Amino acid sequence: MMLAEAFARVMLGRFWDPFRLSPAERARHGRIIEWFNDADLPQAYFSIHRMARTATEMDKRIGDWLGPSIAAHVMKRLSIKHPLCPLTIHVAIDQTVYASEVRKQALSGDEPNTTRGTWRPLLLLVPVRLGLSRLNLGYIPKIKTLFQIPQSVGLVGGKPSRSFYFIGRQGDSLFYLDPHVTRQHVPQSGTLDQEATVSDSDSDASDFEMFGVPETDEYHTTHICSMPIHRLDPSMLLGFLFNTEAEWDTFVMAATDKESQRSICTGTSPLFTLLSGSSMMTPQFESVVQPGLAQGAKHGAPVDAGRMSPRVNSDSQVPSPRLQTAPPLEMPIAVPPLLARGRSASSPRFTTADVSSLVDDPQDMDDEFEML
Repeated sequence: MMLAEAFARVMLGRFWDPFRLSPAERARHGRIIEWFNDADLPQAYFSIHRMARTATEMDKRIGDWLGPSIAAHVMKRLSIKHPLCPLTIHVAIDQTVYASEVRKQALSGDEPNTTRGTWRPLLLLVPVRLGLSRLNLGYIPKIKTLFQIPQSVGLVGGKPSRSFYFIGRQGDSLFYLDPHVTRQHVPQSGTLDQEATVSDSDSDASDFEMFGVPETDEYHTTHICSMPIHRLDPSMLLGFLFNTEAEWDTFVMAATDKESQRSICTGTSPLFTLLSGSSMMTPQFESVVQPGLAQGAKHGAPVDAGRMSPRVNSDSQVPSPRLQTAPPLEMPIAVPPLLARGRSASSPRFTTADVSSLVDDPQDMDDEFEML
């Protein structure tokens, strides 16, 4: 779900509406659906079949549960094999993001020896573990902040052996989509990628149906669920999408600014560590990236003990930080595409009543909420 949302934002825009697509948008939307088609076909680049087979390359068996780290690397490997993939995927190692490596990959794609070029949309996946057997409550304010960050595409987590896609929050409740709801398989009669007759300029609604892609409603839902944030499993996968270099620079400045409400990489309980150098040349402790830092810096300045963040493997135990509280965060939200039925694209806004009418248990919810 997270990967499909990232594709949609790149190919259709941030505020795309699945129920109000132009002919050209319908063709691009159809391609995304085809890539995730539940069939062992060449054009189904991200089918469950290919994901399972790719996981076997990392010592997993068919049917095994994939943790956040393995799932992230499976998506990265499949994206490299996809000749039409509209983005590149960077996976953080040891709960640490190296800014110079992210920038280098976005400018050179998946070819390490390629010279600097134009910025390619980049999906940053950060596997984290925020506690031992339970979520450490000190991380809750930072998790809430995730849904205020424009570059965030949510998080994947939930309960042991049961993963959900979290897209927003209200007070201390998180909103999520459940991918375990099954539907009847929809066979497709053709391929949108290999047919030259379908293009962004001359496609129409008949093209969408001609190649076997059913109506949009088959692949979207207006139903969301909710759960208390403290019940979140500590092992999760965070996602961030950067369509332009400016979006990456803005994210770095906000994530490392102690005065910013969107700071998720500072304080006593950062969600992950953001460093300026390279994973091959950076010591265990290094300063976080600061605005204006020279591009390609290999080493940061020493930091005080209060800002040190150890590099921790996403599947290992992490130290428990002191409880940190944060003031309520309030800001308008945009309607997520999956809930946009009946809304005008010119005024994508939700009210508390709208959200409460969609969730399973709207009780005990306040008026403070953010969604992607």
